[in-house]
Amino acid sequence: VAKFSNILSHETKNQLLEEMGDASRVHWWDAGESYVNTRNIKIIQNHDVFALKLSAGDQEPVDRVPAMKKLANGTERFIRSLSNVFPSLVDWSADEMSYHRYYDSEIGLSYHRDNARFIGLIAVVSVLGEADSRVVDRQPISKKFDSELNQAVVDCWQVKDEYVIPTSPGD
Repeated sequence: VAKFSNILSHETKNQLLEEMGDASRVHWWDAGESYVNTRNIKIIQNHDVFALKLSAGDQEPVDRVPAMKKLANGTERFIRSLSNVFPSLVDWSADEMSYHRYYDSEIGLSYHRDNARFIGLIAVVSVLGEADSRVVDRQPISKKFDSELNQAVVDCWQVKDEYVIPTSPGD
């Protein structure tokens, strides 16, 4: 985990925010739900999302969001520039880009393990708002029955380590 602060200019942030608010370009869908994954962990998602695949399929929707595409390209260049320290990043390329709009101030997205298709490195840029992102090393200790989801979920953890990354717009 590495944090880089203030990487977005004021102008870039404004372009991204304007683009996010343009319903002709950005088609939000409500990803809000709670579910139990295969490891019996309750996942809470309180956000809308607009996601685009970069490595396959129709790229016309990508071209409709030039500010987002510019950010993805700049992020890609920046990550590749780290290859002098991390040689495996020399050919890194973004596979997907997305906007997320969180609507719960307490839990936007609970602890989770990203899907297996996201290998190697995940880059996140905060455009608006402040939050603590957290990376945790933990093991389940016990489960309880969740009547809302009608199944057992992990309710107690042994936390071995936790890294908190406070983020602000532009980080």
